[in-house]
Amino acid sequence: MNKIYEASKDVHANYLVYLNSTDSKLYADAEFTKVLDADEAVRAFKANELVVATGEDAFAKAIAWTGAGFIIATVSESTPALALVTLAAE
Repeated sequence: MNKIYEASKDVHANYLVYLNSTDSKLYADAEFTKVLDADEAVRAFKANELVVATGEDAFAKAIAWTGAGFIIATVSESTPALALVTLAAE
């Protein structure tokens, strides 16, 4: 097992990203205009710091990452679900 150490820049940091439900893509801002940096998003995921805003007062956690995108866990009307979301391209 490999250890993953936090760097001082990682301590107590979380990254909030925004899911656009019309295109299932993640953005850096709530207006869906700023594209996420893919390397930074993956780094935040690996440090368990990636939080996804899925709507007003609704949040999800990214639980897996593949080359195709992130798998997020959501709950709607008390029903859990998984969804594949991708990063918005420039």
